[in-house]
Amino acid sequence: GLNIWQVLLNSDTLLALLFNKVIPMRFKSFLVISLLGFSMANVAQAQSATYNDGIISSNQYPNLQLNTNSACQESSVTFTLQGAVPPNMNRNETVYLIRHVEAHPVYSFDNGNYVCQGQWRAIGAVNKLESVIGGLPNLVYSSDPGDPYSCTNGSSFLPAESCPTYVRPSLTINPFVIKNSMSLNLVAESNFNWNNYQAMAQYFFQESQFSNQTILIAWEHDTVNSMLDYLIGTIYDQPESVALIPTWAGNDYDTIWKIQLNQNGQLTFSNTCEGISSATLPLSCPAF
Repeated sequence: GLNIWQVLLNSDTLLALLFNKVIPMRFKSFLVISLLGFSMANVAQAQSATYNDGIISSNQYPNLQLNTNSACQESSVTFTLQGAVPPNMNRNETVYLIRHVEAHPVYSFDNGNYVCQGQWRAIGAVNKLESVIGGLPNLVYSSDPGDPYSCTNGSSFLPAESCPTYVRPSLTINPFVIKNSMSLNLVAESNFNWNNYQAMAQYFFQESQFSNQTILIAWEHDTVNSMLDYLIGTIYDQPESVALIPTWAGNDYDTIWKIQLNQNGQLTFSNTCEGISSATLPLSCPAF
C-alpha cells in the first residue's frame, strides 16, 4: 500500500476522493496524528493477513453497448479567426473539451459528484471519444478532485466549511485513462481553481509545453464557455467573434468542443458530440 509519506503528501486529494468533501483542518490534523501514531507506536503489534475474495478480474474493458447515434444537442459550428495572432500563442495544438458526465438528480442538489447515468456515460463513451479524436491524445487533463466546489452558485445550500470537493470531472475521464493505460494530469488548486477561466485559457493555450500536442480535457461547462469567450475576445482581441461561440446548455453532457491552433497560432473552433442521449442511460448504476 501507500507509505506514510505518500498519505501525508496527498492527504487533501485522498480525503476528497474518499469522503467527497473538504475536511476541516482540525480533522486533517487528527488523521495525520493517528496515522503517525499507528506507524510508529503500534508497528510492533501489526500483523498482515491475505484474503481471497474469489473475484477474477477481466482483462477486457467492459462494453456497455450504449447507443451513440443520437443527434447532437448543439448545432454544428465551425469558424476560424482571421487577423493577427497574439504573441506567445502555442503552435500545432489540438484541444478536445468535454463536460463532466450527468450530475444532478434534481437541479437544487449538488454534491460535486456524478449520478448513475453519468457513470454509464463515463465508462461507455470511451470508444466514441477515441473515434472522435482519431486515436489517443498525447495528454489527458481534468480539474483536481480536491478543488472545493462553490457553495454560492445557486445550486448548493451548504455552508462554506462543509462544501464538497469537485470530483466529477476527474471521475468522468478516469475510465478513458484506465482503459488506455495513460496518466491523468490534474490541474491542482495551486495552479488555478477549476472555475478560473482566465488562467485556464492562458495555461492550455499559451504554455509552450502544449505546442505540438493533442490534449483531452474534462472540465465544468460554464467555465469552458467563459474560457473560450476570454480566449477569443480578450487574448485574441476579437470580441466580435465571441458571438459565434455556442452556449453550452445546462442539460447537455454530450457535446465535444475542438480548438485547434495551427502552425501560426491561428485558432479554429468546431464542435461535435458523443451521440449519447441522457434519456437512453439507465437510472441505476452499472453492475459488473
